[in-house]
Amino acid sequence: VAFRTAHASITSRLVEGRFRRYQDVFPSAPVHRIPFIAADLLHVVTQAAIATSEESKGLDLVFSRGLLSIGGRSEKRGGSKVQMAIAHDGAGLCWTCDPSYFMDPLRALPDDATVTLELIDGKSAAVLRTEDGYCYVVMPLTREPT
Repeated sequence: VAFRTAHASITSRLVEGRFRRYQDVFPSAPVHRIPFIAADLLHVVTQAAIATSEESKGLDLVFSRGLLSIGGRSEKRGGSKVQMAIAHDGAGLCWTCDPSYFMDPLRALPDDATVTLELIDGKSAAVLRTEDGYCYVVMPLTREPT
């Protein structure tokens, strides 16, 4: 089926097969819920992502009491570290992601939108959730042992 208007095109097709229930992809019972202003979070992630490359695209988001430190590194571009104050008083946590997948939902939101980052631990998927019910799952990256 396809719909076309002056402002958008929507195309859909039937995909056959067995698929997981989409609700199962969303982590349940997050341990950490950290609120952000979408534009502020996008800004610091964009700054930190400058140092990443295709080979080393992971960004480390390190959450501690009241502070988020975001760092990236690549052989060709060096390293980056950006910090911002956050409303978080839980235990420390390090979560690694591909910055492009993390930035995509933030770019789609109004700059002043409040988004809550929900995390269980450093190895589980994260959810970006807005006040109006928009949810976006971001899968973590794992690093090869060095």
